[in-house]
Amino acid sequence: MSASTKEKELLVWDVQNRTDITELISTRREARKARRNRKTRYRAPRFNNRVRTKHKGWLAPSVEYKIGTHLHCIEEVQKLLPVTRIVLETASFDTQKLKNPDISGTEYQNGDQKGFWNVREYVLFRDNHECQHCHSKKKDPILNVHHIESRKTGGDSPSNLITLCETGHHEYHDKIKSGQTKGPEDFKLPKRTQPYRDAAFMGIMRWTLLERLKQANPDLEVVNTYGYLTKNKRIELGLVKEHYNDAYCIA
Repeated sequence: MSASTKEKELLVWDVQNRTDITELISTRREARKARRNRKTRYRAPRFNNRVRTKHKGWLAPSVEYKIGTHLHCIEEVQKLLPVTRIVLETASFDTQKLKNPDISGTEYQNGDQKGFWNVREYVLFRDNHECQHCHSKKKDPILNVHHIESRKTGGDSPSNLITLCETGHHEYHDKIKSGQTKGPEDFKLPKRTQPYRDAAFMGIMRWTLLERLKQANPDLEVVNTYGYLTKNKRIELGLVKEHYNDAYCIA
């Protein structure tokens, strides 16, 4: 974030978002399920909340948190300075093009998982139905799909899943529990491919953030700009690629 007059920059701010929202919600869900399982008697439901409906405009808690952080930081700047204009960069990312730079046309409709029943079937096919740790040396015919990162933090996307034979799968978890191995690298598993979670978040939240800014500041001019304009300005001024320099160019 940057606040500037026509003559000089008055304030620069680099904010680090929290990254533990998904993990905390998953922990809460596990604790709630564990409590239900410990109950020794049946209790009739007290509320008709078995069918959950999401209101129009609903966003995931992790996305709502990021939007709330932006709005809060702007409010803090407004307490210090007489802000008259807010410029927000709304970036867009083509995640499929990030994976395959040559993609075009109807190829966008033919994703990696097209033709597969579920993610598990796709991961087994991708790994040639072969354990990625022992490469079938253990001769175990039973295959499991394993989370490289925990399901809490990594999710169920194919980039976080890998095929292991049942023997290797049990061996991995036994070593984790005993402390003999600390993670996938120690067990000689391939690293997880680059996730595009941040790009997806930006695509989801950018217009919602802009609209909420306009609603919160009806008396101010709230406009959006784009990344290519920021880049041109940064090159023109001879600045290195940093978030605070981008914010200066936007302001």
